[in-house]
Amino acid sequence: MFDELEKYKTNGHLFYKMGVDILKLSQNLPNEPGVFYILKLSKGKIKLTYIGKSDSTKADNKTLNSLFNDREKGISLHQFFDKKMKDENIDALDIYWFVTETDDPTEVANKVLQNNYDLFGSLPDWNKSFK
Repeated sequence: MFDELEKYKTNGHLFYKMGVDILKLSQNLPNEPGVFYILKLSKGKIKLTYIGKSDSTKADNKTLNSLFNDREKGISLHQFFDKKMKDENIDALDIYWFVTETDDPTEVANKVLQNNYDLFGSLPDWNKSFK
């Protein structure tokens, strides 16, 4: 399912637990466009919960690094994550990111979402639609 992402050499991951300072945790993320996916760890199980992206170009000022400074539904990202973790009884989030180089993050994210949909017949829990 993540074969589309194997070619991207600049990548990494963050391990988020409730209450951790997400800005400090993410301070070394690249200021480049890219895609990411989030695995939720709950009661010893791992499940893909979200596939996301930065905006399509660096000029849009939505890089991987800036994503973690954004607000989701009017609250900071760490507050959003903490609420989701509490509501869904999630122990931790493992966030994998990939700089998509010259490829459009929207196109890459849509391919990964489509692969997930083809395999499982649904989108990850936190994805409402294709981008």
